[in-house]
Amino acid sequence: MAETTAFRWRHRFLKAPATRKPSEVTGIIEADEMFFAESFKGNQTIHNREPRHRGGMGDKRKLEDKIPILIVADRSGGLTDFVLEEHKRHDIHEAMRPIVNHDSILCSDAAHAYRSFAKGMNIKHYRTIVSNGCSCNWRNYANNWSILTNK
Repeated sequence: MAETTAFRWRHRFLKAPATRKPSEVTGIIEADEMFFAESFKGNQTIHNREPRHRGGMGDKRKLEDKIPILIVADRSGGLTDFVLEEHKRHDIHEAMRPIVNHDSILCSDAAHAYRSFAKGMNIKHYRTIVSNGCSCNWRNYANNWSILTNK
């Protein structure tokens, strides 16, 4: 395969998930956030932290150098993600408000942002406890998203 073909295909495949985002999610909706370590790959200098050598993961307890990603999925296959500015209630509400239908049921963890969103939208909210064996479809999407965006 030619280098130009590989370059073109890589960028085409990286853009593909963005073009398939649904404009609305309905029915039973699952929502959760994930955190990816901020990458400075290719930069000559890093100003706000010490470099991580040989693929180090950084401090898992600190969220300062992590990028929050909100993942929202419904049972009919609608799947979307949002890169949040900060892990705050306001940002989660702003991302979810345009796509969540008023007749939906929201399933998420016990975060206050989801409870207040459901209350504000006047929709039902159920707490999902993954450790009790509840299956959540967005986990597979999150793993695929991290593979596609790995540069």
